[in-house]
Amino acid sequence: MKCMADSILDDERFTRFGVLVEGYARTMRVIERSLREHCDLSGAWFEVLLRLGRSPDHSLMMSELAEQTGVTSGAVTRLVDRMSDAGLVERQACEADRRVQWARLTPEGLNRLTAAAEVHLDDLDHHYFDRLSERELSTVTRVMDRLRRPADA
Repeated sequence: MKCMADSILDDERFTRFGVLVEGYARTMRVIERSLREHCDLSGAWFEVLLRLGRSPDHSLMMSELAEQTGVTSGAVTRLVDRMSDAGLVERQACEADRRVQWARLTPEGLNRLTAAAEVHLDDLDHHYFDRLSERELSTVTRVMDRLRRPADA
């Protein structure tokens, strides 16, 4: 005998969204494991290095870095502090506004990023790009770009 709870739990939207979450999670686990094994970088460290490396002057305001990486300002501060201790990034105060802090890639950070980028691109090809057609990649990119913006935008 089916009850109301069974009916709502069978909703196809759970499955469709679950497939998205599981596919992303599996792919990220494999890619992050490779970064750790081959480059001695966590996924979070690589993401910070990549965001800084692709930014003008290899630097971002801490608030921008938090926004781009999807973590809180406190979490990005702790992350950048650990990466600074490792010599990969440095924090700089803004001369015009003492409340603003910048994160900047160091030469060592750029070297580590460059080496890790080659490994990461190989992994992306193997676990993502080679598995989808150009049409599928275009569709996924368009859809995910739409989803990263607020629903009411």
